[in-house]
Amino acid sequence: MFVRACNYVVKDNIAYVPPYGPGGALYLRPLLFGSGPRIGLQPADEYTFIILVIPVGDYYKGGLTKPVDGLIVDDFDRASPKGVGAAKVAGNYTADLILNMEAKKKGFPICLYLDAATRTLVLKDVKDVQAVMRW
Repeated sequence: MFVRACNYVVKDNIAYVPPYGPGGALYLRPLLFGSGPRIGLQPADEYTFIILVIPVGDYYKGGLTKPVDGLIVDDFDRASPKGVGAAKVAGNYTADLILNMEAKKKGFPICLYLDAATRTLVLKDVKDVQAVMRW
């Protein structure tokens, strides 16, 4: 169902797909949220699933084919054992907002966080986070 939904929104927005090659992409952002009439600390009675479709330019200056310098953050945890770091949720971005702005002022387009368990690994994707979470 998810893949069908992605195919549908791309076909429906085909006019906004940037031409093949460097410099752009059609960004898909799936979003699922509880939308029932009840609010509280329990699963929702109803959920709404949408996919935002946005034509975008290069994420980093110079494109994704060139390496960028990242600021290693060793005094703050973005994801921690027994937390929600292994899931892609809005709360994971919140922890990065202020540090990301500070890094950009210093000329770094991205923050690289060390694992909370050993502070020896740079967490580059969800699989890294999940591996550290199992310690």
